[in-house]
Amino acid sequence: MEPLAIPKGSLVLVTGANGFIGSHISNQLLLQGFNVRGATRSLARIEALRVRFEKEYGSGRFEGVEVKDFGGPGAYDQAMKGCAGVIHVASNLSLSTDADVVCDSVVTGDLNILRSAAAIPTIKRFVLTSSTKAGYWPTPDVEGIRLDATSWNERSLKDAWMVPDSDPLKPLHVYSASKVKGERAMWNFMEEEKPGFVLNAVLPDLNFGEFLDHSTARNESTGGYLADVYRGDLSSMMWFAPVTSHFVDVSDVARIHVGALFSSDVTSERIWAATTPFHINEILRILRKLYPHKKFAEDQAGFGNDWSVIDTARGEELLRRQGRKGWIGIEESVRLNTKDLETMEGRERELGIGGK
Repeated sequence: MEPLAIPKGSLVLVTGANGFIGSHISNQLLLQGFNVRGATRSLARIEALRVRFEKEYGSGRFEGVEVKDFGGPGAYDQAMKGCAGVIHVASNLSLSTDADVVCDSVVTGDLNILRSAAAIPTIKRFVLTSSTKAGYWPTPDVEGIRLDATSWNERSLKDAWMVPDSDPLKPLHVYSASKVKGERAMWNFMEEEKPGFVLNAVLPDLNFGEFLDHSTARNESTGGYLADVYRGDLSSMMWFAPVTSHFVDVSDVARIHVGALFSSDVTSERIWAATTPFHINEILRILRKLYPHKKFAEDQAGFGNDWSVIDTARGEELLRRQGRKGWIGIEESVRLNTKDLETMEGRERELGIGGK
């Protein structure tokens, strides 16, 4: 086995550490022997995680740092001091329809954090959380589409500006375009500036799985969509239903980020993190199986399937290197995501204050 690109015990900066993906990345880093500095806009929002990690891993392994303006020049200069690696998760998730504002903010923020990293000689590895939406725009019921590290979502680079604001998919096109532009700007920076660290990008699709921090509102991430469906509100899942997705468990996404950080042979790579294609009826089927006593919405009509074939071999290889047999399945991921909802509803039933 090749030596690690950065040794265990090293300090790693994780931006957006209090979020769904960021909290799992922090957890996996700690679990695998690294120390974490978690960046957040407010230390209060990361306190519950800090307490949890201190109980599980001991004091001094995880610390929070407040960065109020994630996109500002020099915003991370102090936060990066003493770090050997950076995992940049934070991005513009406003779902605004203003493509110029969103894309400019993402590109500016991504370049500013790279410039800060380039000025810190101890930093040897940098991992970006990109998105499958930087790689393609799904086309339902079309076979023969193959996606790999060279694939880009060219459609959203047009539609983010061309489709009217009234189009319900406009915010997703804008988000997708921002991920394309931000990631491409980072690769261009690496080519032109040649800093002293390696950049890798991870492209996750829709994340389900367990919440580590329940003080973080579920509606701040796609991980919260299942709670809505569980409670009978299909609106969040129906919003992007015309754009069929591939599921991935958030803990697998975290492991792939960590593998891309410490694996010496992973250099300048785009690594897809996506497994089973699905739509809302698959989620409803799983929920009915997991919770047979509860009534869920009827199946919804008119949705196609994403038959795109994604090359996920590198991501799976990184999972296996970390002792995993492969990807976590969608049924298990849905169970992990909703298990606390079942417990909460059970307590309500015992108290006679609600639930069916």
